[in-house]
Amino acid sequence: QYMVETYSDLHFTAPNIYDQKVKASMGTVHNSRGVPGMLEYFNINLYSSTLLYDRLLSPLAKNGRKYYKYLIDSIMGGTDNRQYKIRFIPRSKSDQLVGGYMIVSSDVWSVREIRFSGRSELLLFSCLIKMGSVGKDDEFLPVSYNVEGQFNFLGNRINGVYVASLNYHDIVLEENQNKWKEKVRARIKGKSEYDLSDSYNLQCETTSFHTDSAYFETLRPIPLSEAERRLYKEDALRKDTIQRNIKPKSKSQVFWGQVGDVLISDYKLNLSNLGSVKCSPLINPFLLSYSGSNGLSYRQSFKYNRLFKHDRLLRVVPKLGY
Repeated sequence: QYMVETYSDLHFTAPNIYDQKVKASMGTVHNSRGVPGMLEYFNINLYSSTLLYDRLLSPLAKNGRKYYKYLIDSIMGGTDNRQYKIRFIPRSKSDQLVGGYMIVSSDVWSVREIRFSGRSELLLFSCLIKMGSVGKDDEFLPVSYNVEGQFNFLGNRINGVYVASLNYHDIVLEENQNKWKEKVRARIKGKSEYDLSDSYNLQCETTSFHTDSAYFETLRPIPLSEAERRLYKEDALRKDTIQRNIKPKSKSQVFWGQVGDVLISDYKLNLSNLGSVKCSPLINPFLLSYSGSNGLSYRQSFKYNRLFKHDRLLRVVPKLGY
């Protein structure tokens, strides 16, 4: 068991275009990948006809009655603040449909909360999203996420729980919607829509990046549970024991450890002043596929980045496959 926490500033321009600046981070392990494919569950537009882009059909879609059954589970609140808990049930078994419930306010008929679960490729997921308060600027925006995922592959099972709390400092509505729609189309034209590598910018604020627990305690919006505090205590004891009983690794251990990293993890090659190349792992279930007509397919992706003066960036993303 392990946990990782980050505190970040996010700047959202338009769908698929946003920047994240990590200001503080702490946890019990470093360079952990977590459950694959979970990042996209924190970029969901509830009022769109699809969830996770075109992979899941939303129960709020106009043609949702064809694919879902709806039941009123309960009615909550008084006459001036009534809310309906509505369950949605898939009419057929499909990885493109989800089951769960949503809570809708009667005054403005906006979603206050939604929980849905389903299956996507090798992943079992459950997602709970809570929206902002009625009448506030964040009414139609998520303020908290709670996502659980279970990843199964070749007998390996990974369980992950992800919690996010969002606080909006400034919300500006774009009057000319066609302006940013054209910008989005230009950024994702000819690319896979759920691959945000070309428009998603992640960086660490090196001048004020903190990793100490005392400082993080002042930032944390959600208090730690007893189980999470126990993980930190066990990690501190484990590090103390390792420091006292540390043994130098043999050359063979180092070599096979590096081989293992190349097989299952992304690896990066720095080319001095020529930039860097990031390669996908040699064994990646998302880059392997099989069909009756085409047989076995194997792919590799590479990302070349070079930063020039005045923050000009060159990025080349070739893909090879057989």
